[in-house]
Amino acid sequence: TNLVATYSDLESIMINGEYSLCRHLGGNGPDLHSELAMLLTTSGSTGSPKLVRLSRKNILSNAQSIVAYLGIDRDERAITSLPFNYSYGMSVLNSHLNAGASILLTNRSFFDPLFWRLMKSNKITSLAGVPYSYEILLKLHFERMELPALRTLTQAGGKMSIALTEQIAEICNSKDIRFFTMYGQTEASPRMAYLEPEYLRVKIGSIGRAVPRGELWLEDTQGNRIEQPDQIGELIFSGPNVALGYALSHKDLILGDEWQGILRTGDLARQDAEGFFYVEGRSSRFLKIFGIRVSLDAVEAWYAERGIMAAAYGHDDHLKVMIEATQSCPQDEEAKQLAAAMQIHPSALTVSTMPVLPRMNSGKVDYSCLHTKH
Repeated sequence: TNLVATYSDLESIMINGEYSLCRHLGGNGPDLHSELAMLLTTSGSTGSPKLVRLSRKNILSNAQSIVAYLGIDRDERAITSLPFNYSYGMSVLNSHLNAGASILLTNRSFFDPLFWRLMKSNKITSLAGVPYSYEILLKLHFERMELPALRTLTQAGGKMSIALTEQIAEICNSKDIRFFTMYGQTEASPRMAYLEPEYLRVKIGSIGRAVPRGELWLEDTQGNRIEQPDQIGELIFSGPNVALGYALSHKDLILGDEWQGILRTGDLARQDAEGFFYVEGRSSRFLKIFGIRVSLDAVEAWYAERGIMAAAYGHDDHLKVMIEATQSCPQDEEAKQLAAAMQIHPSALTVSTMPVLPRMNSGKVDYSCLHTKH
């Protein structure tokens, strides 16, 4: 509001608390494409910001797909467990509004007892979370919680460890709760695949199959489609929810549909004989350690199997691992065991600890912070 008083070329349209939405009266803004409806941020492993250009058709088609495979109807009630500026949180909002369902707005976190009182008193039927959310749920003894209205859990926002998935699935089974594991990217508005709860035990670790109106396939490094099962290639998605493209500056806001409904995900995956997909890692999440190709996702999975939260990063010829631990661990021994597992020399590896890994609002590890400070 002080800004409005200072600049005579700003007209206040709406004021909410300390925030004011203003119209700029002097001059024109950047030219916008007629189909552009929303810009959402995304980032690579280096944390370089990019804006994803989404159309109304992208957002609406994905909301309709989610409504279809989750069976969302007017009786459903969700809660804002994820921020709206995160594509997963946005999809929860849009899918429920599209179905005429309800969503409870709160900025309380899982650690706040009031969050769970709101869950129970408002008879919330579904809860969405990233892998970190489910780690918190276990620490809060989710198996003891009395939430009789809760009937659906959804997980996306990164690959969840097999051990954690099994624990959550077992609790959900005992409580008669459906547990959907899903896969997506902001570039797809954001959902691309889902695994039905009935396949969770026999296909654990799979992202499932494509969402309604979408298609998934694999391509090799020459761009040829992979038809044989269990062959690793880049995961490609096609569907009406694929974004228009990226915006790296205001000049890109006038651009139209550059991707034409096809998204190269940058993820390496395989497809089994029954048509279920398994993501094996990011094509960019690999380091060359003295000629040996090392998957950073595989390093983190190695720790996750031992019940340890770790973030792997670094550069060619030097792998860094930051372990989330309140006490220092025998780092030399840790390095030797990991080096043996990854078949690299211990001299190319640094293992460190910190009490809590840095995370973004979405709950994902903030690798850019680790690169900068460690």
